[in-house]
Amino acid sequence: MTPELRRVYVIQDKETGMFLHLDLYLTRSLKEAGRAPDLECAHETALLNLDGPYEIHSFWEEERL
Repeated sequence: MTPELRRVYVIQDKETGMFLHLDLYLTRSLKEAGRAPDLECAHETALLNLDGPYEIHSFWEEERL
């Protein structure tokens, strides 16, 4: 059985290198970083919750059941 993959987006603060957690605090762990379902949502979340520059990274991961 082939695993289902989904594209996700994570937000990284460029000044600290930390990732934005789902609960809107910064974390060093990519594993703990919040996943946005699409690019627009990631940009909106970053603009509302970070004061400085940010980067959005996208990758594919297995669907969690």
